[in-house]
This record gives sequence, structure tokens and C-alpha cells, in this order.
Amino acid sequence: MAERRKAKDLSEEQLSSLDSIREFVSYNLRLSGTSGSLEALSGVLASLKVLFKRVNSHGVITIASLGQIMVQQGLIPQVHAILSTEDDCERVILEEPLFDILVTYRFLLTRFSDKSAGVCQAICEQGELQRLVTELRFPRLSSDKVTRETDLLGKQDKTFRLVNLNMAVVYNVLRVFNQSRTLFRSLEGVELAQSFLNCAVNRISSKALLIIAFAADLECNPELLENTTDKLPYILHKLLDPALEAREEGKQIDIGFNADEIFHCLSILTRNESNARKFAELDGLGRVEKMMSVSDKTTDEVLYSLETIWNLCFIDRVKEKVAEREALVAKCLEQKGAECAAVRRAAGGIDMELNPRHENGNSGGESGGQVMISYNWGNQPLALQLRDELRKDGFTIWMDVEKMEGDMLEKMAEAVEISSVIICCVSETYRDSQPCRSEASYAYKLGKPVIFVMVEPGFKPSGWLGVFMGMNLYYRLADEFHPQYEKMLDRVRGALGISETARCERSHSKVSDRKGSDWTENDLRDWWDKAAPGVRMPEALDRSLLEELKKWQQDMPAQFRSVLINDLSIVELVAQLRFSSALRKL
Repeated sequence: MAERRKAKDLSEEQLSSLDSIREFVSYNLRLSGTSGSLEALSGVLASLKVLFKRVNSHGVITIASLGQIMVQQGLIPQVHAILSTEDDCERVILEEPLFDILVTYRFLLTRFSDKSAGVCQAICEQGELQRLVTELRFPRLSSDKVTRETDLLGKQDKTFRLVNLNMAVVYNVLRVFNQSRTLFRSLEGVELAQSFLNCAVNRISSKALLIIAFAADLECNPELLENTTDKLPYILHKLLDPALEAREEGKQIDIGFNADEIFHCLSILTRNESNARKFAELDGLGRVEKMMSVSDKTTDEVLYSLETIWNLCFIDRVKEKVAEREALVAKCLEQKGAECAAVRRAAGGIDMELNPRHENGNSGGESGGQVMISYNWGNQPLALQLRDELRKDGFTIWMDVEKMEGDMLEKMAEAVEISSVIICCVSETYRDSQPCRSEASYAYKLGKPVIFVMVEPGFKPSGWLGVFMGMNLYYRLADEFHPQYEKMLDRVRGALGISETARCERSHSKVSDRKGSDWTENDLRDWWDKAAPGVRMPEALDRSLLEELKKWQQDMPAQFRSVLINDLSIVELVAQLRFSSALRKL
């Protein structure tokens, strides 16, 4: 029988070669697969662990690359195939040799999943996430069985060790690979994680909370974060503080949590008001300031720190504590000029909450009857339909359709100020968006009339949005657009103080405009010959398609110009300007 190759025998040159490492991994996995025994698998996994340590210290091949090689060469299915031969895996999971195999295997997955989205994807697609959830439901690994980190001899307790490794892999997968969250929820993983929140070992209960933070829909189920403030001291003192100390000293954390991932979790956990207050009480602001003072901080470290502060600014008494930290506020607002758009947005959001431009209903400018449509980018098609209908009814509309550059929230604030009515297109993505929350909050501060329309079928408002909407009427445009639109229209007109006479005039104008759409073929030909002389008119063109092209001209100028050149053969600049002018007057 062929002998297993040992990682300690690899030369420095081989450790620098992906092909050599791939061949080494492939050979050893084939060897254990042929044998099909737990002993063979144990030996191969031990060799792969030595390989991991050597590659990690050698520093030429990345851990992510090594992890990709191992999953590509069939590490996960081979382990599953051999473990499936065990008749009573649950009974013997803490006994040799199965325990040692699982510990080594999960150790490797923990290291690889922390660095590679590809490994996390393989964990989901090859059944490992399902297996982890199944094992954590074994009675021998339940929360009440994890009572200590070490045994009487000072060694890690077996139950703690395996539960900790399993939860570490789950946490990494949820954090790194977003698509895993739906699968985890379908496996009732959130409920499983909840069962570990009351674990006597803080490391396990805190990890369970971090898993919930990434996996659960916390806006729909805010109760999941109720009564979890007791976990924050451990997260801050035992997880974040060592990570911040390492960052200040310029060290890399090999085992444990990095500062960016803890702040990522905190940016989620502090959406809960009790957690936000507890974070401030435990000098979380000082920790954010320490993070923002690191000279070589990464974009992720900055972004999640800012998003955490932004969450705190939505709570008045906590916002006062933020405002008192002048040095911290200055560091946050410096990021309004950052290259990353998400960082600029978060910094602008903090500025908007701490330094409101106008208070007590003073709009800071003439509104002139303008209607602003506030929406999340994911709901743009229905929001555009709403805009078009309002324009046909004669209203002046403000709406961001091309993702504004620069200080987005500053421009949004100006739009709120100069608008007479704000229509909020609410949905799950709207509720989950901090910029949308800032827009709605600012409109309320200024005393603007706010009208809510549902743009997601079956959506039920919750969290901050549920509080904002309260007992207000709302209109389900996603379910039946035109009937609900007509009802909403009365609210808009009432908010703008439009008289019955003016309503009738607008209604008559709207009907007249729509009658004008019934062009004859001669009308269409006459218009085309004037708009594009010498250019052949497309055969299928009609007035309605011209109206659609006009929308492209307004909303998607780059695509509109491409149509002119490539589809209509209107190439010369003067000809393009003539056609564009005629289309605007249509």
C-alpha cells in the first residue's frame, strides 16, 4: 500500500509552488479515499494541518489559496463519505478517533473560511453547513452540556472544543459569504443559535449572538436582540480590545477576531436601541475613536466604525454623548472626503444627524409645491412609475435616478428642504437602509408632510419604520397601482393645498395630454421628418415608443445616446441635438 506523504518533507521551493501543493493535497486525499478508514483520514488530516502551518509561516502561498486547493481536491465530500460509514456518529462524536478527526478538520475549515469566500461557498454547496447545524443539535453538544472551557487538567473541554470550532466555521461562512444566510435560516439555524445565547461559557454565548447578527432578519425580528446587552461586555473586553491592541501595535491576529469584523457585528447589534445605549455606557465611543486613530486603518474598519456611530446618532440621548466627543466627531467627518462611496455616505449621515441644517420646521428655502420621492435603489422601477404618473398630473418631482455623486446626504437634505411633500416608497430594503432612515427622519424634523406608499408586495413595516408610520394611512402601490395611486393623489393634493378648481384644471390637462397620444401614421411621419431629416424611421415606431425613448433621455442619458448612434444612425452632433430637442417637446 502507498505511503502517505508528509508535509514536513516538502522543500522551500515546493512550499512556494501552487502546483506542488495541489499535487501533494491531491495525492494524500486520494490515498485516504482509497483506504476509506478513519485511521487513514486521521493521518491525512494531520499532514494537511502541518501543511497549513508551514504554508502560513512561509508566507508565499496565501491561506485562501491553500483552502481553495483543498476544497477543489475534494476534502469536504471525502470527510463526509468516511464519516457517513459511522452507524452512530452522535454517540461517538466525542470519542477517538472521530473526535480528533473532526477537531483537525474543523480547525482547517475555520482557518480557510475566515480568508476565502470560495471555501465558504463550497461549505454551503457541499453539505458542510447542514452537517454543522446537525451536529450542534446533538444532545451531547447542546448548550447545557457546554459548562466550562477547560477540564480539571487544564485542557480544553472536549464538548466546548468541538462546539466552539463548529460555531466558528458557521460564523465565518455567514460573515464572508452573504448567500449562506438564506440557507442557514432555512435550516432553522437562527433558532439553534438562540439556544446557545444562555450558554454558561461566554465565548460560546457571544459567538451565538454574532451568528444571529449576521444570519437573522433583525428588522423583521427585532426581538432577537432583546435581552442581549449582557453579551456586550464580553464582546468589547475580550474580543474587541485585544484586536484594537494588536492594530495599534501593527500586529496581525492569527487566531481570534479582527477589529473590522467585530465592528461589522457592532454595526448590526447597535441597531437595537438597548444595545446602542449599552455600547455607549461601556465606552464604546472610546473604542471607535481608538480605531479611527490607527494610521493604516482599512476601508472596512472605517466603514463599520462609522456605521456604528451612525446608529447611535438616531437615539437622542446617545447622540448627545457622541456630540460631546469632539475629536471623534472630527475624525468621522473627515471621512466625508473618502474615496469609498459607502464611507462618504456614513460620514455624511453622522453629519446630518449631529448637525441638522434646519430645525423646528424651517425648510431653509422656498418649496414651491415640489414633491420628493424617497426610495431605495432596489425599488426603482415602481418609484419611476410613480414619478411618471405624478408628472402627468402636473406635479414637479424631485427624485434621484442616477445615484448622485459627491455628498449624497447633503443633496438629499437640500431636496427635503425645498420639497413640500415627501413620498416614502417603503419596503424591506428601504427599512434596512440608513440613508433612507436619515431622509425620513429629517423630513419629520422639518415638519414636512410625509406620505407612505408600499412598493413591496406583502411587506409589513417594523422596527424604526413601523414606529415612524404609526397609525398613518399608507397606499399599497405594489398590489394595485392605479386604484391606490388615485387615493394617494388626494393626499398629495391636500398636503399641497390644491383647490378643487385647480384639481379639475390639472385633470383636464392630463386627459388632453393623453388624447394627444393617438397620432395617425402621417402625424408620426411629419414629426420624424422634422426631428430627424434624412434618417430612415424605424418601421415599428409609434407614439408610445417615442414616449418611452423620452424617459430614457431623462433617466438614462448614456443608453439614450447609444440608441441614437447605434440604432437610429443619428451620428452627427447637430442631428443629435435636433432630435433631442424635438423629443423633449413631445
